[in-house]
Amino acid sequence: GGCHVSAACLPHHAASATSRVELEPVTGRSHQLRVHLQAIGHPIVGDALYGPADGAPRLMLHARTLALTHPVSGRALVLSRPAPF
Repeated sequence: GGCHVSAACLPHHAASATSRVELEPVTGRSHQLRVHLQAIGHPIVGDALYGPADGAPRLMLHARTLALTHPVSGRALVLSRPAPF
């Protein structure tokens, strides 16, 4: 039980009736963000598994920043890229 996602609402796009949200997984469980948003009635646009058919060309889920340890050098890596949509 309980909430396993940290979320912040970003601007609403009235023309497409969508909103951007910034999500941070808490537990690292597979599909955690997708399941949580579907459960509260707000599936991710383009989510063919957890949402309705909406005509989106792809799942509109993007990792803005990934932080990990390089498997060979052991150095910390932080990779960032803005959403392409």
